[in-house]
Amino acid sequence: MGTSHSRRNEDLALTRKRGRNKLKADIICPICNKVFTAKTNTYADFDSHIESHQTEEQNSTASAIIIPEDVYFPEAEAKILPIHHRLDNIRVPWSVAHLNITVARETILHDSLVQIIGLSSMELRSEFHIIFKGENSQDAGGLTKEWLGLLVKELFNNQIGLFRLSQCQEQRYFPTAHNDSSEYFILAGIVIGKAIFENIPLDCALCPTLLKHLLCQECNFNDLKHQDEDIYNSLIYMEKNSIDGILFENFTVSHNGQNYRITEDGENIQVTDDNKDTYILLRTEYELYGSMYNALESIKSGFYRIVPQEFISSLSTDELDYMICGNPVINLKDWKKNTEYGGEYSATHKVIIWFWDVVYTLQQKQLRDLLQFITGTSRVPIDGFAGLKTLRGDPACFKVISVEYYRSALPRAHTCFNRLDLPIYPNKSYLKSALECVLANHTLGFGLE
Repeated sequence: MGTSHSRRNEDLALTRKRGRNKLKADIICPICNKVFTAKTNTYADFDSHIESHQTEEQNSTASAIIIPEDVYFPEAEAKILPIHHRLDNIRVPWSVAHLNITVARETILHDSLVQIIGLSSMELRSEFHIIFKGENSQDAGGLTKEWLGLLVKELFNNQIGLFRLSQCQEQRYFPTAHNDSSEYFILAGIVIGKAIFENIPLDCALCPTLLKHLLCQECNFNDLKHQDEDIYNSLIYMEKNSIDGILFENFTVSHNGQNYRITEDGENIQVTDDNKDTYILLRTEYELYGSMYNALESIKSGFYRIVPQEFISSLSTDELDYMICGNPVINLKDWKKNTEYGGEYSATHKVIIWFWDVVYTLQQKQLRDLLQFITGTSRVPIDGFAGLKTLRGDPACFKVISVEYYRSALPRAHTCFNRLDLPIYPNKSYLKSALECVLANHTLGFGLE
């Protein structure tokens, strides 16, 4: 069976080299069993037929999303990639220091805090090996990616109360007002910094105001609309209209049932047309900085332990966001282009054609889940799929390896190396069902090694 597959793949590979030459022997299409004869067909005829199988379902599927090339923001890449080179220069070699971090999944936030909060910059810039209690796995980078992703989910969980979502059309995270959990905010800064340091995209969209604080850039009134459009619009209204006898505010802000002064003796100062400009200025400063001063300083202190502030000072907020989160949109053309195959598989093997046919039917959320399953992160590096690497910086593009099929066989992922072990399924339906099973259970570590 293996010899037959191998010979067939060799025949398919030869078609690309022999072009318009006549076939030396009859060939049967492995997808539809159409016969190409040596008497009437060329290798190019057969190659074109195979290409049609790869595109016919993509062209007919409404959900297949083709992303324009400029989605990768080459201008941002030109500024970000040199920063990664500078970060590599301050990386602590394995021979000098490395750390084992042991956590339980059920208490990952507390366990991580206890072991990380007191680490020095040198220790944080060394290689981590993550050990999940009760699991027999070796971390060659994949577990570190998973650990960072799980920590982000915990830190930005609304029930934890460290961060809140901005009240605007594009919801992004910024610190909760008057929350003094400084150690956890330091941990958040460390996690974001470590992810940048290791070039691991995170699924945590930060508010532009928080990004400005990380960049040590001054916030202004217009930034307020990125945090809370209602407050922004109310202050705009106040600025442009008379409020005497209409609005009855004083120089305090209510939060969780408690009033906070924005100036001395604020509870006794009524907002009027005469002093509303001062109120708008103080209220803006309170919303953008004063209400979350301790949190911002803690996040920055953790972040700068790993990423020196001067390394990122030239970036815009969009560029820093891109550096932290990677590309949120998955470009299938780029993914497929930067894929390698091993074992019996090649780009023209029928199982690979079925695989991409199924992948092209997935929505972006499902594509992110699939990418998470295979690589340990749901985001694409800033330089696209060509930028996939191991944790030590070695190139590790997405690779699909053939493995033997048996009943109920499922794909297995090696997140350390961005590798997918894909059984040689007997038909497309089996493959589709297997991928659906993996996507439904990937958050449970199903099919991971």
